[in-house]
Amino acid sequence: MGGNRLHEKKLILIAASVLVIVVLAAVLLSANNASKRREIAMNELLALTVKFCDEVGESSDKQFIKNAYDPVWEKLFAARGRDDLPRDEVETYWDASWECFLDADARATPTTKPKPPQKSDAELAAEGRSCSQQWRRARSETLSGSSNDVQLRATVYACATWDEWFLEAVENGEYSDSLLAAICTVEINAPDEQCG
Repeated sequence: MGGNRLHEKKLILIAASVLVIVVLAAVLLSANNASKRREIAMNELLALTVKFCDEVGESSDKQFIKNAYDPVWEKLFAARGRDDLPRDEVETYWDASWECFLDADARATPTTKPKPPQKSDAELAAEGRSCSQQWRRARSETLSGSSNDVQLRATVYACATWDEWFLEAVENGEYSDSLLAAICTVEINAPDEQCG
């Protein structure tokens, strides 16, 4: 009878050992499966991010870029909420995909260059002329009885300073206290040296 008891104890011990081994194997297998699932999920996120960045890298179609980003955003957003994935890696993919989106969107956004300011007819008339030359042209314009005052207005562009403008105005008999103010009112973009 003692031998039977010993035999039963051995069987119980063997059964317990087998049970422990089975449980440990199940735990290890489960951990291994979880690790593999995590690795697969992270590889999918990496592939998704790389594919998205490649697709929109040369695109100039804003709607295509937005449509391509929507599913990427959804998957990465879902991944951010998963406790089983490494948060820092998920954030890296999130940031990378967002940068690709912003770059592509900026590239696809049309940029309009501001038009250079249009020169007035007076400014164009003064180009390449000295103050003295321009005042002579203004004097001829006045003497001709023309109702046009382009050459007179051009004097503020040809003369470098108020003093130079004033001296030439006196020299050509065109100076009056209100003349410069009248020209400056019409020629809004005239240099500050005369109209400032």
